[in-house]
Amino acid sequence: MFMDAEYSFSMLKFYQGEMTTLLRGRADDFHKYSDELEEEHKKRQQPFDKEYWLKHYDVYAAYYPKLFNNSFIISACALFEFHIRKICDLAKEEHKVPYSWDDINKNRSVPFRAKSYLWHAGILLKDDPPGSFQYWLSIDMLGQKRITVQELWQELEHYFRIRNCIAHHNGFIQKMRYPDRIIKYATKRDILVDNKGQAELSLTPAFNNEVCGTMEKYFGKLASAYYSAPLPE
Repeated sequence: MFMDAEYSFSMLKFYQGEMTTLLRGRADDFHKYSDELEEEHKKRQQPFDKEYWLKHYDVYAAYYPKLFNNSFIISACALFEFHIRKICDLAKEEHKVPYSWDDINKNRSVPFRAKSYLWHAGILLKDDPPGSFQYWLSIDMLGQKRITVQELWQELEHYFRIRNCIAHHNGFIQKMRYPDRIIKYATKRDILVDNKGQAELSLTPAFNNEVCGTMEKYFGKLASAYYSAPLPE
């Protein structure tokens, strides 16, 4: 179950790469086709509205990629919730949790509900102790900062806030509660643009890769925490 969760996010990352390549290829095809049509019309001395044809290029070069990049986090968060609910169901059975997922405050975020439910099962994510095999295994090969459990929870919370902003407000931050919190994070992650004076989210493939990577790490740590927690007698 835990390996399936980790693998699903590596595949989601692969899917993103394939879609990005496909959209880029379609844009290039339309641009090339417009050039060919323009040349053909010149030879025939016929008028040609190249601007009209390049609108197809704009759709595949700008509109679809933005739509896909922003909607991607909705898929990632849905996949996260799908797997965490399965794991919580397992915890309910094996750790005798006297609550169901729906008993946890529905007004709170999915990461908060997951953390709360797992706490009732005695399953707590912990940082790997310095010097342990897991500690050295978690070192990023590119020398990037190792993410702590606290930072992991914070990132997941940010992802779901961004997801909600895109799903409910089309990415316009000012319509959210506590917009300054999202603006600060989006600025740091370079996913904030100005749209006619309004702060708008514009996700990137790099950011979406990071989302998948973080969620994959979460389920890896959760597996370790789950199997370290003793079962009730």
